[in-house]
Amino acid sequence: REHADWARLFYLEIWPSVLVVDTEVQTSINDFVRPVIKLLEEGIAEGWVSPNQNLYETAALIIGSSNQLIITWLLYRQPKNLTKAGSEMAERVVRLLEAEAKLGG
Repeated sequence: REHADWARLFYLEIWPSVLVVDTEVQTSINDFVRPVIKLLEEGIAEGWVSPNQNLYETAALIIGSSNQLIITWLLYRQPKNLTKAGSEMAERVVRLLEAEAKLGG
């Protein structure tokens, strides 16, 4: 939110570029998912994330939804309050993961 121009460059130019394949930039981008994987592993240990789902696919859902929210904000300035929308989205994802774990998914 504070550095929208940098975010625009990163999310719309660098991240999707084939020019970052096999570079230090790609390694840094891939490091972005590590904390998400760690949180999912903790969620499995605590019982609110299903151990039956692929961690990397679940992380992709989380990262992808976060990225889409940010990209939509960058392009259209919607939602108006990015922090609030991000918090609401995160709560929704957690509820979905909890529901899936309860169902044995």
